[in-house]
Parts: sequence; C-alpha cells; structure tokens
Amino acid sequence: MTSATSYPSVEDRLDYVVKNKLLPDTVMPTAERVLERLGRPLRIVIFGLPGSGKSEVLNLLAGRRLIENDVQLPTLQLEWGDEPSTICTLSDGSELTFKGADLEAAAEKSPVFVTLKTDLPALKKVSLLEVVAGKDPAEQKRAINWAVKRSDIALWCSDNFSPAEQALWAEVPDGLKDHGFLLLTKSDLRANDIETAAHQKLVRNTSDNEFHDTISLSAFQALEAQLDISGIDMPAFRASGAMGLIAAVKKQVEGGRRGDLDFAELTIAQYCADVDFGDEDGSADKKVAELVENNDAVLKSVLGTLPDEPAEMSASEDDAENASEAVAEPEDAETQDSVEPEAVDAQDAQPEADVAQDAAPEPEAPDTETDAEVQEAAETEPEPKPEPTGLSSADRALGDAALNVLAARTEDLATLFGGDQTPEPTAVLAHCEETAQDMLTALGDVKDPVLKQVVADTTESLDLMVLMQMEDGPGPADDAMTLLLQLKRDLNTRLLS
Repeated sequence: MTSATSYPSVEDRLDYVVKNKLLPDTVMPTAERVLERLGRPLRIVIFGLPGSGKSEVLNLLAGRRLIENDVQLPTLQLEWGDEPSTICTLSDGSELTFKGADLEAAAEKSPVFVTLKTDLPALKKVSLLEVVAGKDPAEQKRAINWAVKRSDIALWCSDNFSPAEQALWAEVPDGLKDHGFLLLTKSDLRANDIETAAHQKLVRNTSDNEFHDTISLSAFQALEAQLDISGIDMPAFRASGAMGLIAAVKKQVEGGRRGDLDFAELTIAQYCADVDFGDEDGSADKKVAELVENNDAVLKSVLGTLPDEPAEMSASEDDAENASEAVAEPEDAETQDSVEPEAVDAQDAQPEADVAQDAAPEPEAPDTETDAEVQEAAETEPEPKPEPTGLSSADRALGDAALNVLAARTEDLATLFGGDQTPEPTAVLAHCEETAQDMLTALGDVKDPVLKQVVADTTESLDLMVLMQMEDGPGPADDAMTLLLQLKRDLNTRLLS
C-alpha cells in the first residue's frame, strides 16, 4: 500500500494524487481543474454596457462603496489581500502600486487594468471582476472573450436586455450561462412592485434559457440600506432585490465547492484506494462509501457544478497584458486570435428546470414585523402577531428538537472559545449561521402560529448573518450570537407557556 500520511483534508489528498500522477490520463485534466478551483476563491465577473450599474453591483457585493460614480476606471479586479493596496497596470505593461484603496490616485494614471486588494471577509470566498469596455460591439466582444476565461459566475447588468446585448451574451459559453444571472439594475425607476414584476416577466420571456435566473435589483437602494448609520435597513434592503442576489450567489459558491469536494472524494476512492492517507477515525472512508454507493448520481451532479476552464487562470503578467489589449487597446487586440472557452456539454451542465428555480429565487418573505413594514409601504395593512394557544404534541416535539439543536450547537461554540486562542470571528459567524439553518430544519412544518413566528424570525436572522459576512471585525460575530440567544428565549417562552 502506498503511504501518504499527514494529508488529512480532501484538498491535500487530491493535491497529493495529482502531483504524483496517480490518476488515469483521462481523469487528470478534470482533477487538475477541480484542484485549482478548490485552491482559490470563486470568481464572479460583472458584465454589461456602459451605464448599466456594474460598479454599484460590485459595491453591493463587496459590502461597501469602493467605487464612486465620478471615478472613471478601466476593468477592475477586487480580491483578498492582508494589506490593502491598489495596483495599476499601465499601457506599456508596467505596474504602479499605491498603499490602501486609492482608486482616485489610480484613475489619474490612466491605467488599462486595476487590481484592488483589500481585507474584506467576503473576498476570502469570492473575487469580483468588473469588465469595462466602450459601446463599440467589437470592443465589447473582445472584453467578453477575455473575461469569460476568468469567470465561474457571470452577472449581466441591464435594464431591458436589448437585441445588442443579446448578441454580446451569445459570446458566452453555454457552460458559463448555466451560472449566469441577468440583473435588471434599474428597478428603482419603476413606479411600483407590480410594474417591476411585469417588466421582469417581459424581459424573462426574451432571455428564456439564456440565464440561470433573472433578478430585479436596485443596487443604489440596496447600498443606501446597507450603509445606513443605524445598521442595515432590512425592509429597504429586501425590497431592493439585493437579498435575492446574495442568496443566489451564496448558493452557487457553496454548491460549487461542495460539488468539487464530492468529485475529489469519489475520484480518490475509485483510483487511489491503495493509498494510505492516515485517516485514523475512518470518517473519510465513510464519506467515500456513501459516494461510491451513489456513483452515477454523484458524477452527474458534480461534473456540472462549474464550467470547465480551457486555460490557466493565474493572475500573471500575461493576464495584465491581455487585459490591456482586450479592453484598452481594441485596435491592437483585433489582430489577435481570441481563445473561446470550451463549452460544457449539456449533459454535464446544470440545465434542469427545478435546479434553476431552486438555485437563486428571491426568498419568499416570511410573516415578520420587517415584512409588515414592507407591506405598509405598499399601502397594505400589517397583520397582527399571533396570540399564543395550546401546543399540539407534534409542535411541542418539533420545538423541543430545535432547543436540543441549540443546546448542542452552543456546546460546540463553547469548545471554540475553550482553547488558548480566541476563535476567528468568521468561524464564529459561520457556526451561528449553521446553527440557525439547523434550527429551521428541526422546526420543520410547525402549525402553531407563535412557533411559525419563531421560524420567520429565524429566517430573518439567517438573512442577516449572510449580510454580516461582508463586515469586518468581531462585531458581526457578537451580533450573530445575540440573535441566537434571542431566538432561544423566544422558543423557550413559547414552550413553557
């Protein structure tokens, strides 16, 4: 048996078998792509014509206003960095670096490409690329062909997805379209929610089968709500459509990583069963057994999780030169052959209608006080909170199960704080988010109106925790624990009444 101890994680094991060429030649290219994806954040690329609201969408996903409307910038990459810095690539290929997020200073140098590195927590999971090009269709096509090779999720910003935009979107490979979202970014210009919904339906008919989903969004309204000095204005934020976008992106990020990990486990189980990875507790073997048992289903779901990539995706000097040619100097770029990314076969993608519907819907609003405020804004009377009544045995059992989940997860949280080092706020926040999700699962389909209110409040808390991931420092983790304590009090009060 081949010995390869001290490789406890799935990524480490896959790295070992790839580097030592322990996989068949037919499997190796896919394994290398999966390994590359597992080693970096998921890449979100923001496309659209000039003035379509791309910068506002980038600001929204970053959780703060990084790009001001009056700053003229070329294509911009936003990624994680321990020390914030701004790197400008000039037309001659040279680079200038500024300390901090100084985009105004960068713009004065007339760069052809800008990389902004900052320590926003969200950037540990995703990177953001805003593609900037002029109105000329040929220039737009060159920029798109350059960017799709650096994209895992594509966001197309538009108002009505015009025929000109449809022609540009046709340049995108089908494999990436399965992970593409059409963002109707001017929803704040509609008179009311009814008009917004009607416009979305009209555009959806035009863009049918071209995107994973279509989302109406007012990025400006979302940013105003997100950056309110008193905290997130949740009714305004939800009404802006931002919650639907964040939920969609989050699901794609988590689904992509989960699919890649499953592929890695299955591949190692099939081709490297004789390698000893030092798994003393047998947990990996149990996972592998589950995967092998459902071999066909796993392969079908995993292979379509993310589009295949035809070329290396490293942020090299080569990329900077290509960006310069593709975006800033179209007359030179026109002489070069653009490399079309290899489209994923239909059977390997994720085209199923039910997946498309489940992946990124705008979350249905639960009956909370927050939603009452939204309804009041729409000239609808809010519903009063339900009065307590006697609990059925089934509802009591579900409530007790949710309390047991909270108790067990609280013990796990105490373990995080039990060591010599204080846990990272991001780890605490992730634990709280998982706890809220487990609590929702435990409560299931409760009938009691007050317990339904607890479900609604838990859903609201989960939404807030998703937003908290974009914030810095220990504050969000403290807020998340406070939300869980309040949910526990509410649940206890009902069960003891």
